[in-house]
Amino acid sequence: MRRIVIDTNIYIDSRNFRLATSHSIVNDVLIALSARSIGATVVTQNEGHYRAIQAVRPFQLVEVR
Repeated sequence: MRRIVIDTNIYIDSRNFRLATSHSIVNDVLIALSARSIGATVVTQNEGHYRAIQAVRPFQLVEVR
């Protein structure tokens, strides 16, 4: 089981995202979980954050280049 701890001094999962320095991943998590809740697909150029989020909570993702 994976753990996500909401604390600015704790890493999220094993992907080394630190909330203190990676505020954008928090926004990406909100986008991903919102899309998941309504069955939408996230379309992004920022694959790194979204793949990390997807490993914890699956959702539909399309990467564009």
